[in-house]
Amino acid sequence: MTIGIANMNSEPSSSESPNSEASSSDATSSPENSSLENVDALTALLNRSGRAFGLELSSSKPPIGQAVATHIIGETVQFSLTASENSFVYLFSIRSTGTIAQLLPNTIDTHNSVSAGQSKFFPHQGAGYSFSVEGPTGINKLVAVASKMPLDTTQIMSFASPESVFLTTNDSENEFIAKLTQLLNTIAPQLWAGDSKSFYVAQPSWLAPDKTGTLFLKGNVGYASVFINDELVGALEPITGHFRLEELAVGEHDLKVSADNHANYISTFFINPDLTTELDIFQQPDR
Repeated sequence: MTIGIANMNSEPSSSESPNSEASSSDATSSPENSSLENVDALTALLNRSGRAFGLELSSSKPPIGQAVATHIIGETVQFSLTASENSFVYLFSIRSTGTIAQLLPNTIDTHNSVSAGQSKFFPHQGAGYSFSVEGPTGINKLVAVASKMPLDTTQIMSFASPESVFLTTNDSENEFIAKLTQLLNTIAPQLWAGDSKSFYVAQPSWLAPDKTGTLFLKGNVGYASVFINDELVGALEPITGHFRLEELAVGEHDLKVSADNHANYISTFFINPDLTTELDIFQQPDR
């Protein structure tokens, strides 16, 4: 399941709400190419807090000097949050692809409270899941918020399906930051704090240009045609609705699944070296 900055390897999820109160691309080249408007919006949000208490976000691989941290595709990564007051913490991921998700809390890890001065690591040991960095390459952002009272982030995000582990949104970064600002405006500035970090996702040095991976599709229309990068490559199996394509080049690809009397399914996906990317395809019947 690809979400946030990483591929999430998990045990079966619980049915708890992620906001329940706890018991205590290759085309993206450098930070300079990031939207200044997005940076200004995020900075403005973090400057709105009353700074009555502090919050620090860090990763298991700190930056060298003043540069942003670099995480290699395939690496396992862990984050820590340290708040100077008892609070509830929320961690959001903004990927270079535009995908936005709430990494913490989630349906597996619902306990998002931290004690004053405590450094809490996510995922913690025995959490039942781990994060491994996934492509494409580019600058990703993490935004952390600590609040002295629980926040209902389901007001600005939702689950894509009943099986989803993370809250997500289809909003742009600016739209998401604006909605998060509105949510935080419902509490006093002195009751929350924020922090953000950027990091670069890089390809491993051993990645050869001829590395490939596999695409596996599961659809609901068994005869649907499959197009990758505008080229017809096959069709879903008539009975199972499955489709498998091996030796697909590593990187980002365009996908279209087309069938008579059904809406086209259009998306993008990323192929990692020697791994299988699985996608669930649902096409709505035409009315």
